[in-house]
Amino acid sequence: VEIAADAGVTHSSIYQYFLSKEDLYRAAFDAAQRSLLPRYLASVENETTLRGQLGAIFHASAAVHNEDPNITPFLASVPVEVRRHPELLGALQELGGPLVAALHELFEAARQRGEIPPDTPDNGLLLAFIGSAMGIGLLSHGLGMDSMDQAVDIVLRAFDGELFSD
Repeated sequence: VEIAADAGVTHSSIYQYFLSKEDLYRAAFDAAQRSLLPRYLASVENETTLRGQLGAIFHASAAVHNEDPNITPFLASVPVEVRRHPELLGALQELGGPLVAALHELFEAARQRGEIPPDTPDNGLLLAFIGSAMGIGLLSHGLGMDSMDQAVDIVLRAFDGELFSD
């Protein structure tokens, strides 16, 4: 319904453009990935540490969220929609594959540099960092806050051990 409203058409007329809900969902997910992935890749180009790369990705996420606050709740809904509609999983894994592959490369390079322990699982890293960025964006959107920049800065200060006083 929200996609149709944003497009300026009725809920039922959106299916003139898409054969099914799955096609519509794939198109929306693909558009979100096309918006995010280039920003993420560009943001990490000049960073030489995983901490710097993750910080750059968090800031890129905040910038995209600030430009289009609807992208965050949509992406946050993906895990729930996949559980409700398992037929979406294959297509979304395919569409999200380039982002996941890029993150795996960052994690492996960080292991090679000795920045993270060699036995740190990629899936745990993905859940921790993507989940943090999505959670900040979703809460920011839900509370009607204009920006997620302050929260990103606080998380990054915690990464650096600068947030808590001893």
